[in-house]
Amino acid sequence: MMTCDEGCATTTTFALYALLITFLVSSNIAVGGPLQAAASAVDISPDLPVSLNGGMSDQNATAINDPLHARALVLFDGVTKLALVECDSCMIPRLIVDAAIALIENQTDIGSDSILIGATHAHSTPTVAGVFQSEPDPHYVQKMVDGIVLAVLEANSRLEPAKLGWAVASEPDQVFNRRWHLKNNVLNTDPFGRTSDKVRTNPAAGGNDLIAPAGPVDPDVTVLSVVAADDRPIALFANYSLHYVGGVPGNTVSADYFGLVPILTNGSSGDINNISFLKPHVPTASLERIDIVSRAVAAAAVDARRRIDHTSDVVLDVRRKDLDLGVRPPTSMEVSRARDILAAARGRQLRGLDEIYARETLLLADWPEKNHKVKTNGNCLSGRCISKRRRESSEK
Repeated sequence: MMTCDEGCATTTTFALYALLITFLVSSNIAVGGPLQAAASAVDISPDLPVSLNGGMSDQNATAINDPLHARALVLFDGVTKLALVECDSCMIPRLIVDAAIALIENQTDIGSDSILIGATHAHSTPTVAGVFQSEPDPHYVQKMVDGIVLAVLEANSRLEPAKLGWAVASEPDQVFNRRWHLKNNVLNTDPFGRTSDKVRTNPAAGGNDLIAPAGPVDPDVTVLSVVAADDRPIALFANYSLHYVGGVPGNTVSADYFGLVPILTNGSSGDINNISFLKPHVPTASLERIDIVSRAVAAAAVDARRRIDHTSDVVLDVRRKDLDLGVRPPTSMEVSRARDILAAARGRQLRGLDEIYARETLLLADWPEKNHKVKTNGNCLSGRCISKRRRESSEK
């Protein structure tokens, strides 16, 4: 999540949340009342055409394959009330999160520290933050805020006696580490012209240059299941550590594989995707891999749910901490190189990693070295100042 200051430079504050759900193990634990819960899904599909981010260059969507949603689960144990929201979006900047939380807090009894908003990281969704060469549509930014708020308000208005439980299943066949150690004689040039990296991200599948993955994968499908007092399903909140799958036509909006499980969140998937790099690439039809993965993950989630013994004897709690992450600014030589590359590419869309990362280098040079607390404003919420700042930085 990102913050926007009055000049709209991106800072490096991240909010870390922990949701604690504890089974009652002693009659001495104070509980305000029986567990209540409700869920809601609000359609946040865009008007067309719209910018799609998730690639190195901007895509213009003119079709929608499947609807996008903001999905909310509200839980209340009589003392603590919390809202969990997951959106079909590549990434959501903190200015949107903060705007939605402020509206929810103003219209409900849910405190700001008890609201968690996340993005699935699907790469075929509308742009709501400046990413590579994509810029947000102010109208869609507002639609996302409104959708998040409405999803929580609807769920909060439907609370009913409930039970919950959780379990873990495994789906190891869809997750592969995408960073690979290379053989010593392989030239590995990074986007900045350097050749010191010993690991390559997304190498050619089935090649002879690979030694071993540079890290592990997480095959777990973790499931939180919520049912009504009479065992009617209310929500299934799951997590899987897999990047987007892709295979979506470039002009098409899609929730990727996240759309089949009622509320599916993305886990620690930065280095994990759906490509088995030891095997040669096998072409598939558009959306085919999404269908395969979504069915596999849904089957694992159903398997986990079958083993859950739901209970209303739970205690809810929330912990939040803001993390200030340091920024490694580019050197003066890197900035000079980036300016030369962009000067040669002026007047056209950037192509190739060297040009695209040159633009990112100049943007990073403008970032503050340390986080500072600042206010967001109306223009930031609309997305205009983000776009303006990114354009100005790329033209230096």
